[in-house]
Amino acid sequence: MALQRSGAIQQMLTFKPVQNRYNFHLVTDALVEKIILEKASGEAVAKGVKVTIKGVEHTFQAGKEVIVAAGALNSTKILELSGIGDAKVLSSLGIDVYVENSNVGENFQDHTSSGMSFEVIDEIQTLDPLNRQESKAIVAAVSAYQTERTGPFAGAAISSFAYMPVPDFQTPKGKAELEHLLLTHNPVKESVTTEFARSVLSSADKSSAFYFVYAAHGNFGSNASSAKNITISHESGNFLTIACELGYTLSRGSVHIQSSSALDSPIIDPKYFSNPIDLDIHARFIRYIHNIAATGPMASILKPGGHISPSFAVFGTELEAAKYYVRRTMIFRVASAWHLCNVTFGRWWRFELKADRLWHQKHQGCRCKYDTFDSEKKSSVYCLCCS
Repeated sequence: MALQRSGAIQQMLTFKPVQNRYNFHLVTDALVEKIILEKASGEAVAKGVKVTIKGVEHTFQAGKEVIVAAGALNSTKILELSGIGDAKVLSSLGIDVYVENSNVGENFQDHTSSGMSFEVIDEIQTLDPLNRQESKAIVAAVSAYQTERTGPFAGAAISSFAYMPVPDFQTPKGKAELEHLLLTHNPVKESVTTEFARSVLSSADKSSAFYFVYAAHGNFGSNASSAKNITISHESGNFLTIACELGYTLSRGSVHIQSSSALDSPIIDPKYFSNPIDLDIHARFIRYIHNIAATGPMASILKPGGHISPSFAVFGTELEAAKYYVRRTMIFRVASAWHLCNVTFGRWWRFELKADRLWHQKHQGCRCKYDTFDSEKKSSVYCLCCS
């Protein structure tokens, strides 16, 4: 059976009925300079978008709406370049303020990541030879994929996930420690998200972080501030990595422009561990990795007395030592999970769920159901149940 990769981009660009519609125009390699705003009856109205294409400025007039969908980082950038945001930030850069809202660019949330690697027994094949660019391993992997669609290139790099509550907080002593943490480091600005995060931490069956495993050495002990260096291995052996990422963090950062030029990247400040609860929770999960590695059947594939990487990953059971480990790996790796989210655009737009009147009349038996999942939230999911 022939397999073919699919995805939203491929479907959009190859779906002929959409591609050939008279009102569909796709412009690529265009740099958005700003949204064109005009004041109408005291309210700012988006009239179009100013872009630069191959060095030439163009203005696209909006027929109905301007949709900002540039991701967690660049959406904020476009708003601020357009004059929507904190007046102090905009005025300092010489940008006229159309909509003053100090919330724009705030509430930035990222998810921290850390872990360690364990040397495996000789019988276990890992991806380390490929990471070390060993020619024999590369030739074999390419051949297996090209001839039979098998081998390491046909599989996923991450082999398993486990969503878990905080192990330490399931005892009376642990619950008391959690209560002390929450009372001591309660966020200054209370919100629905912080309330939700606290409820997850207090739960015995909801996950506040997840473990994942991949069959290769993880670069937790040297400079890996770029994505390509994360699995670079200077070790000669083969390894299994157990890593952990926080699902819900209480620390909040910001994303703001540094100039009035669209060519300049925004200043990103995640403020990792600015709320000490995040460091405490992450350290408890990281400390538990040694328990996972010592438990069968996983323990049977790890080399007895084998190397654990980085060398400072053996830190005992003290919580402060685990915190030091997490901080140190963060410094080396800038260990983001790249799940950037929650940048506040501010309440300057109308957010409504609209339905076509004719559609609504035809399907009066429909019910709208909101559902949630136990992993990190990517979006709100609605199920339409029609009778």
